[in-house]
Amino acid sequence: MWYTKLIETVSELHFPPTDVYETEKELIIVSEVPGMSLKDLTIETKENILTLSGTKKSSREEVNNNQQVEQRSYHLSERLEKSFRRTFYLEEKLNPNSVDATFKDGLLTIKIQKRKLDVQKVEIKEVP
Repeated sequence: MWYTKLIETVSELHFPPTDVYETEKELIIVSEVPGMSLKDLTIETKENILTLSGTKKSSREEVNNNQQVEQRSYHLSERLEKSFRRTFYLEEKLNPNSVDATFKDGLLTIKIQKRKLDVQKVEIKEVP
């Protein structure tokens, strides 16, 4: 298969979990990012490299109705701040300038269009 090759993963346990698949017209990357908001995520493309990164923030401080930070004494805290960065190499058949991303219900979907390959007729010249 020629699909996207993962060239770098700097994350804990491959966070976020990601599926990569293709259709006739595009390559699709779907990442699970529960508990994150749109402003916590970044997608960048440079040449044939797509990088997905983000920070899942801790919710240790809460603001009450008076706009004051409410301090708490935790007995257990497992929801820590976590940053991730996943980088994908896009094969030549993909157009890095046609990336579309949507975010809904904790799923980030990235679609990259395939390039249209035109068939060229080559003239054959007769050699004397």
